[in-house]
Amino acid sequence: MARLKDRGEKKKSGYTNRPKVAFYQSHAWKQAKRIAFARDNHCKYCRRTLGVGKTLDHFRPLRFWPEMAVNQKNLYPSCRSCHSRKSARESQVHTAREWERIVLPKYRIHDRMSFLNGKKGDTPP
Repeated sequence: MARLKDRGEKKKSGYTNRPKVAFYQSHAWKQAKRIAFARDNHCKYCRRTLGVGKTLDHFRPLRFWPEMAVNQKNLYPSCRSCHSRKSARESQVHTAREWERIVLPKYRIHDRMSFLNGKKGDTPP
């Protein structure tokens, strides 16, 4: 199944991820990723130094704000753990308005560890 997903071929559900695969292989994405990691090599959420398991998070999800796909203000270097936790929360919302009401308040933080404990604070960096 992983092989099908990587190639962007049609899965049993009828969904194809070809546009998503093409985006993440584009020159614009690779350049944005390079700039973001050069700017900061620490997880924006927990501040751990990023190593092998680093990812680049679209703070505002790509499915709701495609125009912010390569906007540096929307790209947050993050560790896999924090990225997975945020993605799990985001998977439960179905509209941009829901995301702003449910997910965004959890990330208005000053202390980056506080989002793990559910505390509120300032806006994210």
